[in-house]
Amino acid sequence: MIENLALNLSVSQSESEIDPTEKTKYYRALNADVINLLAGSLAEQNYLILRDNEVINVDLVNIKNLSRYGNYSDMQKINNYLRFFSDCPKEQQQKLSQLLKESFIFISSPKIWKAITAVANYLLKCKKQQIHCEEVFKIIDTSIA
Repeated sequence: MIENLALNLSVSQSESEIDPTEKTKYYRALNADVINLLAGSLAEQNYLILRDNEVINVDLVNIKNLSRYGNYSDMQKINNYLRFFSDCPKEQQQKLSQLLKESFIFISSPKIWKAITAVANYLLKCKKQQIHCEEVFKIIDTSIA
């Protein structure tokens, strides 16, 4: 599971013992997970800004402001991941800034925003507590077709 990648890697082996190919896979998975975790809050912020006929800009996005959008547990996971990337707070902040920009680019794509909106509308309409990933994939496929 992605939640355990950093923990498993740091507990099971020292960095020098890790196969470079495996290490690359771990870093990619961690990057992707952080981008996905950030995307939820960014998407909510983007929705509110668009609703108010304003324009969102990556330079205006502040990681501290994202905590207003109910992502406390996501930020805890992200902070754990950042500690895996580096022990240096400055490097962690740089990595977070880089991944925030990548997440912003992701949610700023009109095609992806259309898919996000379709999934959100479906969730509001169906009123289920959980939906299967196959349902989400079908919604996304339909929205971008």
